[in-house]
Amino acid sequence: MHNFCKNNKEIYKIAPLLPASPASPEEVKYGLALIKREAPFLRLEAPSEGIVPKGPAGSLAYLADTDQNQAQRFEKRLMSHDLDFIWGVRGGYGCLRWLKWINWDLLTRHSPMIIGYSDLTFIHAAINSQGMVSLHAPMITSLPTISYDARQALWQALKGQLPKLTGKGLFHGRAEGILIGGNLTCLCHTIGTPFEPPWEGAILVLEDHKEPLYRIDRMLTQLLLSGRLNKLAGLAVGNMKDTGFPEKTLVSLLKDRLCGLGIPVIYELPIGHVPDNYPILLGGLYVLDAEVGRLTPSNLE
Repeated sequence: MHNFCKNNKEIYKIAPLLPASPASPEEVKYGLALIKREAPFLRLEAPSEGIVPKGPAGSLAYLADTDQNQAQRFEKRLMSHDLDFIWGVRGGYGCLRWLKWINWDLLTRHSPMIIGYSDLTFIHAAINSQGMVSLHAPMITSLPTISYDARQALWQALKGQLPKLTGKGLFHGRAEGILIGGNLTCLCHTIGTPFEPPWEGAILVLEDHKEPLYRIDRMLTQLLLSGRLNKLAGLAVGNMKDTGFPEKTLVSLLKDRLCGLGIPVIYELPIGHVPDNYPILLGGLYVLDAEVGRLTPSNLE
């Protein structure tokens, strides 16, 4: 477990990070204002380089900054042991490009915890592959769109009190294992890289956003053919809405692709690109009980 869970501190220090695509100053302002209003136990690190980089000079406008600058910024904050959290400002695309520049040997139990989801799945996977934990949770700019209950769960999670999550059982059974996962598209792109998460005996959590159903089919099939899903102890599916098909068709696809694994599977967990985006601790030990459709931190069992 990360050291923040044992500190019982009154104030936690956060450092925003824009590791992928650009964000508007207005979006950042609204997110930070919400943190200040609802989570007074969090203090913002004075940004010496600015929270919102201007982007790489002239070329790839979908990136918030150059790979070298992103890596340097992340590594600098990774070594800041007076920080408690490095919080993703927004996702988009870009994290995978600069992971190779990071000296992952710098990562220790005293390093700040990473918060975010979507494209930050790449960072989560890299951290989890080092045997460390990270928090899959809303970005700073998405906080105003998250439900009140999900935000309250996030504030509690930042103090070490993780929630139980409930979905629906698909294939029955019970499993215990380290939680890995995040965005399905990003996870598929880690295969064959040094940044794959530790699949063996793990509970995999998946979510994605506005992906057509055939693409979800293709990605699940890739994970099957690569042998990654056969290593799992359990599987939990979060939000997969806006596929272009009714929900029952998505359920049919999940049954079709996952029926041969022989592991417990649940779906419709409240995580992902939805207002009810609840926090989960990737790299933490969880229990998946498909009889009741529940994913629970093992210390709450």
